[in-house]
Amino acid sequence: MDFQEKRWRAGWSALQTPCDFYGACGAFGICNPRASPVCRCLTGFNPKHEEEWNRGNWSNGCVRNTPLKCDMSNKTSIEEDGFHVESLVKVPFLAEWLDSFSSIQDCRVKCLENCSCSAYAYVNGIRCMLWKGDLIDIQKFESGGTDLYLRLPYGDLDHTKDVKGQRGIIIGIVISVTFIIFIIVTYIWCRWNTRKQGNA
Repeated sequence: MDFQEKRWRAGWSALQTPCDFYGACGAFGICNPRASPVCRCLTGFNPKHEEEWNRGNWSNGCVRNTPLKCDMSNKTSIEEDGFHVESLVKVPFLAEWLDSFSSIQDCRVKCLENCSCSAYAYVNGIRCMLWKGDLIDIQKFESGGTDLYLRLPYGDLDHTKDVKGQRGIIIGIVISVTFIIFIIVTYIWCRWNTRKQGNA
């Protein structure tokens, strides 16, 4: 893929790993030539056919654990969809290029506005890329590659970072309040002690 010219280049090279076969891990699968097995489902997905997958036939790919919010008939009281980042990857083929979007946040919002948008990426120089429907031919790299933001329902997202952040804020507030109380108590004690010595 030529990020500078915003197009795919045709070429020929010898296949070196199983991941060099197009769609080796099927839809919503990711291939890592250094892992064993080389295929795994993306976060939020499970094998479409478990038995075939366990035999090493990954061509059927993976399916979502949970439908996206916009795919549900009853959307009330459901948290908004979000994104999980897969770092250092070769992004899928056939992206929709949107170079009018000047920030990664604009790209994120555009994806959320479209129910068929499965993922997005933002690369300096070419800006926003969107993918609709199945994601095929994703490969994990040791270095280089792109951050791919995979759309997931709220329940399938990792919220541990949010919890840790909230815990840090709470701890900070408790420490601050404790320190203020300590200062006030110390001040009152000093005033009381000074007054007591003056009356002696």
